Amino acid sequence: NDLAATKTASFKAPVGMKLVVTEQDAQNYTVTATGTAGGTGAAQVYTLNSLPAAGDTITFTNVRKTVEVTVVKELEDDSTTEFDFSAALLEKGVPVTYGDFTAGTNNNEAAPFKLKADGATKQLFTVPVGTVLVITENLTAEQQEAYSTSAEATATGTGSTTSSVAKVTGETNAYALTVADDTPVTVTVTNTSLGIDVSFEKINGTATGENMGTAQFTLYTSYTDETHNTPFQKAGSNVVSSSTVTGSGESTVTTITFEKVPFGVYYMRETTVPTGYTNANTYILLVGAANLTNSGTGLWASGAVLGEIRTEDVTAQRGAKVGEKYERDYAIFLIEDGKAVATPNIADKGLLNTDKRERKVILKKTDQANAPLSGAVFSILRADLSVLASGLTSGSNGAFWIGTLPYGIYYLHETTVPSGYRTLGTGDNWYRIQVDENGVSEPQRLSAKP
Repeated sequence: NDLAATKTASFKAPVGMKLVVTEQDAQNYTVTATGTAGGTGAAQVYTLNSLPAAGDTITFTNVRKTVEVTVVKELEDDSTTEFDFSAALLEKGVPVTYGDFTAGTNNNEAAPFKLKADGATKQLFTVPVGTVLVITENLTAEQQEAYSTSAEATATGTGSTTSSVAKVTGETNAYALTVADDTPVTVTVTNTSLGIDVSFEKINGTATGENMGTAQFTLYTSYTDETHNTPFQKAGSNVVSSSTVTGSGESTVTTITFEKVPFGVYYMRETTVPTGYTNANTYILLVGAANLTNSGTGLWASGAVLGEIRTEDVTAQRGAKVGEKYERDYAIFLIEDGKAVATPNIADKGLLNTDKRERKVILKKTDQANAPLSGAVFSILRADLSVLASGLTSGSNGAFWIGTLPYGIYYLHETTVPSGYRTLGTGDNWYRIQVDENGVSEPQRLSAKP
């Protein structure tokens, strides 16, 4: 049963009798039978029909059956990262040399190779039937924390195979393919994400993360009412994870982190709001590159919850791009009236809590002589740049807002200047005000959009 050997046997044949010689149990080999005397050969059988001369030989030539094994990679949401692999060939538990598997290397291993889940990268081996091909994925420590690994053997193309793959006991990410027949086989090594950490900053109305007390956020796989009148279910399979953070001092940024969130689409509510603040909003969380891609269907279809979100809105939340990968593989959008909105950019500005304290505010437009001006149009934005009100036009007394505002920082954007006037200085007509126990601060003109 050697991969390359010559064996000889001799015997005496009775005169006048037909001699039939058969090679048995050659299941992993093809057999060709030939002879120097008159006779016929067919596969594993050679038949002598006449008396051979002394010294005549019958030769059975065995060629080991081989099969092409293709190794490919599957990884959800990542077609760019290369993963390191090695492979060894065993027969009866002993490393053997054949083709790519050469003597002198570690366990006669083939040259290391790399795979990525791009649908095109693959590794081909030609191996003898009856051997075992051990494929090992050599994950880095970081990759081991991020992924679980599995492997599956299927017939390449159509048909079926009795070859099978199993995890090697006691080894990390090593899989043994038992090559049982000569049907070409594909081994697919799949990495499944163990989830990624999702983090965002929590801010108050002054756009800081100072201590606001204990807050809890909860993720759900669904929500029941787009107007938010129906509470989320607080138990059952739709509750995925929650994160609780207590602020630790003034001017300390409060960061909320959900650990190891599987790829998917989730809805998020602040289920415990710090004392003195409110937040009744619902947010949609997209985790994994596949869920961050605008498909134009499903949740991304026109009129659906993500129908108004553009690709650039998603990109704005994913951070810097290094090579083919972004800083973040998730995005969080506020839902208003059943639709996700691009502003605020929660990854950049944080998630806002509204102060329960408020003051009555009158906002007016005047000229340099402090005389009221009509016809100016303003928008009022919160500290996270979400729009509180827009299309506010100053009347004859110059007022464009009369009402209450919660304590915090606000931005005023003058979108239309009164007829006959121009703006002072440079910039895009942005102003900053602050509402607190002292009232409303003087508008601070900004040189650019905050």
